[in-house]
Amino acid sequence: MTARSPFAAAKVATERRLRSSSIRTVIVRPGPFDEIWLSSITGIDADKHRATIFGHGRARANFVSSDDVAEACVRLATMDDPPGEIELGGPEAISRREAVEAYERATGAKFRRIPVPRAAMAAGNRLLRNRRPAVATVMGMALVMDDEGVEVSPEPMRHLGMEPRSASDYITTTSCAVPTSASAAPASDTTADST
Repeated sequence: MTARSPFAAAKVATERRLRSSSIRTVIVRPGPFDEIWLSSITGIDADKHRATIFGHGRARANFVSSDDVAEACVRLATMDDPPGEIELGGPEAISRREAVEAYERATGAKFRRIPVPRAAMAAGNRLLRNRRPAVATVMGMALVMDDEGVEVSPEPMRHLGMEPRSASDYITTTSCAVPTSASAAPASDTTADST
């Protein structure tokens, strides 16, 4: 992922520095955050009933709540003997397409799907790296997620005494304020697979 994501490359470089330092550290690697990857920030806009589908959109990820990760970090910081590294994932592995379907069920509205072909993500990642690194990072991470998925076990959180919130719970909660009238639904639905 580091080759396609300035953010991931910076995180790996930081991990390398921490490992070589003399201070005690805990490296936390969360799965994709609900609040980023299941929101309008990355193209799932429940208010407008539309969703960007990166690539095929079928690879699964254990999306995780940023609040759960923050709570896990507090618990790790107060442990006598925390692990040196930990991965944190949500309890449910779902694909981008499944997330959009969950939004449709939660809002009662059909979503317009906007496909972003893999070739466009690769080109955007490469061409925008210096001028718009945040956009390049999203495209690169979305491309890797579409290739490999990001399945991260929820068990480490459970070992910390937590039950992580599911992506479905996040979707249901954030959909509560979204209008569900038929007039708000878009007229067309683009569902073409991108390759």
